[in-house]
Amino acid sequence: MNGYIPCLGSNISKGTLITQPTVCHVSSGAESGLSELMNEAIKAKAIRWAAKPTFILLLVWFFLGVISILATVGGYGFVPSTAWVGTTASFRVSAGLVAAVLFPCLVLKGLQITNVGQLRKIGAILIAPLMGYFLGSAPAVLGGPMVAAIFAGHDVELPFVVAEAHGNGHRGCRLPIKLRDLPFFYDKLCSVPDDLRQPLKPGMRIIVEGRGTRLGLYASSFRIEQ
Repeated sequence: MNGYIPCLGSNISKGTLITQPTVCHVSSGAESGLSELMNEAIKAKAIRWAAKPTFILLLVWFFLGVISILATVGGYGFVPSTAWVGTTASFRVSAGLVAAVLFPCLVLKGLQITNVGQLRKIGAILIAPLMGYFLGSAPAVLGGPMVAAIFAGHDVELPFVVAEAHGNGHRGCRLPIKLRDLPFFYDKLCSVPDDLRQPLKPGMRIIVEGRGTRLGLYASSFRIEQ
């Protein structure tokens, strides 16, 4: 089907230049090409609009993951609640697995443009899936509740069950109390004096007090549940 669009034409009548509208013929092929260009422009705009919030979300997620790593390594005393851990279990594992696949790809791409030794490359590739899983899962179980505790926290008490109370711990978390039903890396109260750990036994219930929300808290003290 042929299309028509208005355009300007000109006539010379008795020495006077007269500009008047005429009808320009547009072939069906040109009309189809114009329509395709408009569709491509709309698609490109939609992709840009979708990419922007996605990028922001990934950036925030990565930031929360880094905060979680620093808090875990530094032993800042934040403990997620067992209820929150149970609620987010499926999502946490899914996000961790996706990140465990994508993060090594980013590491490989980065290694291709950097000049590092072969041994370091092998080490980076081996540790990348673990780091990816941690960065993917940590914001859900730790990063989000930590930020919530900072900006919306109040004095709160949460119940936990002791898993182990007499271990020596590790660098960044000395003299810990290990808690049940929490993921590895997030399952300890650190720097608890021996006289407070001494009466504790596996299976005992304790009430941890501190600043936070029902999602988790920055532990400041605890007591044995009566």
